[in-house]
Amino acid sequence: MLMFKRKVFRFVPLMLALAGLCPFTGCVMPHGGPSYGSVVAAEDQGKYEAPVPLVRVNARTGSILESIGKPGSFHETFGNVGYGNYRVTQGDTLDIYIWESAPALLFGASDLSVSDLSVKSEKLPTQIVENDGMITVPFVGRISVKGKTVREIEDKILRALAPKANNPQVLVHIPSRTGEEVTVLGDFKNSKNIPLSVKRERVLDAVALAGGVTENYNKVMLKLTRNNVTVDMPLSSIIENAQENVTLAPGDVLVAAFKPWSFMVMGAAGKTQELGLEATGATLVQALSRAGGLNDDRANSSGVFVFRFEDRENWEKLYAEIGQDPAVKTPGSPASGSGLYENADKVPVVYQIDFGRPDSFFAAQKFRVKDGDVIYIATASGYEIQKFLKLIGTIVNPALSWGNSITNLTN
Repeated sequence: MLMFKRKVFRFVPLMLALAGLCPFTGCVMPHGGPSYGSVVAAEDQGKYEAPVPLVRVNARTGSILESIGKPGSFHETFGNVGYGNYRVTQGDTLDIYIWESAPALLFGASDLSVSDLSVKSEKLPTQIVENDGMITVPFVGRISVKGKTVREIEDKILRALAPKANNPQVLVHIPSRTGEEVTVLGDFKNSKNIPLSVKRERVLDAVALAGGVTENYNKVMLKLTRNNVTVDMPLSSIIENAQENVTLAPGDVLVAAFKPWSFMVMGAAGKTQELGLEATGATLVQALSRAGGLNDDRANSSGVFVFRFEDRENWEKLYAEIGQDPAVKTPGSPASGSGLYENADKVPVVYQIDFGRPDSFFAAQKFRVKDGDVIYIATASGYEIQKFLKLIGTIVNPALSWGNSITNLTN
């Protein structure tokens, strides 16, 4: 019987090989993803057709990434616009009121009476500023108003009427000002043109006048365009920071866009899942907490990776800062990318965080997870050994049972 068991154990390596568990056959242990070593070697120029840069995140790289990934600011880009007096433009409507002291010469009755000794007033029909910028005023004729303020128009009519009327007074009102409108589009309840009043509406005023947004404000981005300059900001950031609620300028375009951002967590986490992300994003610590953290029995604390398609502009800025520093970056990754990604708008980058170091928790609080990121937690080597031994047991135990059965039958 002992001889038989020895023969059975001689076949164990062959059985392992047939089962796909033996390294020298080209097979590996089953994994839920790449090992720590294979991820770290992903930028090996000789091993991969399109090597992927690996950035080790620490306090320095965390600060650089925080500054590079900082969202746009309405206040820093546009500020609060200071306005002068409104100037009439094509398409505006004008209401003109004219008063005369008694006796009225232009708009009074032909026969004087006691009632004619009162001040006379006349509202002219509403005028629309035509393509040539002109309007028509009785007893004055055609006058140019485009580009002029209300006071300038009043003074111009008054001077023209002075020789013809008895102590005339003129008041001009603009009920519709097409030259001071902002356009709101996108995921608003009412997309429309909003006229600006003397109040000088701000961003949130326009949001309210458009009926608010149609989706959860935490997942809505506002895009403000002015003079061919566009800045994106999360709506929630504008609500929370009054400084970003800037005054709007004529011709501004405000677009609301609902974006269901998300990120994936895979590997040795509490649970493999896709999680939602607010427009403001989340730190890596927050993201891992939502996924249940690192699995105590399986996770390699030094092998937490974030796979991201980074904007080329951001990647080049990052590489300019740390590209030649081997302490924070695995060397050998050109800023322009390589291989398949040389001319791409986005560059694949792997960020590594070693949670075995206490200072990494501070760096992870500055590292913001973005839409589409994949967080992968490598499996610890000790757990791989446990799996290997468990698989050996599943093969050896049946073999021993088979040998014992034959021994019993022989006896």
